Amino acid sequence: MNIIKNKELGEFFRHSFKLMQSFEHGRRYYHTLTKEDNSPVVIRKNTDQITYVAEGSGTVYLDGKEQKIKAGETILIVSGTTIRFVASSEKLTLFHIHIPDTGRENDRQILEGKDFNYYKVK
Repeated sequence: MNIIKNKELGEFFRHSFKLMQSFEHGRRYYHTLTKEDNSPVVIRKNTDQITYVAEGSGTVYLDGKEQKIKAGETILIVSGTTIRFVASSEKLTLFHIHIPDTGRENDRQILEGKDFNYYKVK
């Protein structure tokens, strides 16, 4: 689980993000959080995730570990990692790529209650 600060990679994802905004089904690959949003803690058991921070800044919690994030950064998240994003700027726009992409909708589990203890969520 790394946060990558690479100019070329950032430019590639920025370009890809713009392409997806004009794609008919592109909205399923990105979302925007505000400071008022209460993003859930989720886990994907069979899907790796690459997240590019397209706009804004915030915090990502990976397996309960807090890391600050900002526009232009890329986050690599392996399957089985608990994830939570929180916006610290007016909006935090995240562009997600899932590997594999097929079936990712059914692989997202929102953690609550007893799951917090099982996955040691802070």
